Amino acid sequence: MACVVRRSTPSFGATSIHRDAFVPFDDSYRASQDVDWWLRAAAAGRRVLHIADVDLPVRRHTGARHSNGPRARLKASVRLPGEHSAFFARHADAKAFRLSRISVMAGQLGHRSDGVRFAVLSLLTQPSRPGVWALWQAAAPARMSPGRRVPTHDPGP
Repeated sequence: MACVVRRSTPSFGATSIHRDAFVPFDDSYRASQDVDWWLRAAAAGRRVLHIADVDLPVRRHTGARHSNGPRARLKASVRLPGEHSAFFARHADAKAFRLSRISVMAGQLGHRSDGVRFAVLSLLTQPSRPGVWALWQAAAPARMSPGRRVPTHDPGP
């Protein structure tokens, strides 16, 4: 089951579990309920079949839904390693991946120092490409949006 948290979490639309083996969702998570569910299902010894090659239409929304925006995802993601410390202690690669994801989310929200901190923690846990990418993203200078130019003089007030 560790494989499901070593990379992006599988879609529930391509997952099958017997009704009697279902682990309820934790409603205290405003985001990352899927990752928390996978971790608790693994801890409970549940057998889950994930069909990787199923085509499933996924709708992307432009804004946050159900209080599940970037800040909620970052807050929930930071909770996961602490609440599932036994799992992450046994699976350093999964912990490193989760920390790299937290780093990228922090950077996307403009929290560069947190982004660098989580990327370094990821790399110290286990060196990996996602950890290097997260560190590069967090440490790189802020990018300018397309079409904007760097001012060549002080435009004044």
